[in-house]
Amino acid sequence: MFLVITFPTTHNALHFEKILKKNNIKGKLIPVPRKLSSNCGLCGRIDNDKDLDLILTLCKENNITFDNVFKVFDDRSKEPEKIH
Repeated sequence: MFLVITFPTTHNALHFEKILKKNNIKGKLIPVPRKLSSNCGLCGRIDNDKDLDLILTLCKENNITFDNVFKVFDDRSKEPEKIH
């Protein structure tokens, strides 16, 4: 299981990646999974869901707009679950 954060623009996705690196949070940009939709073709992948509260706070503090946060399961037969 991992988390995916979708963004309305590529600018927001790139800013997100920069903020993660600056704060030593493990994460990366990946193409948006097929089961999800987004205006931007990139999303943030976070493997440690314990970082989510900090990440959401950093997004707010740095004016990074995101669309949704999904829990994506390793078992691809399960649909992603929207959690924020």
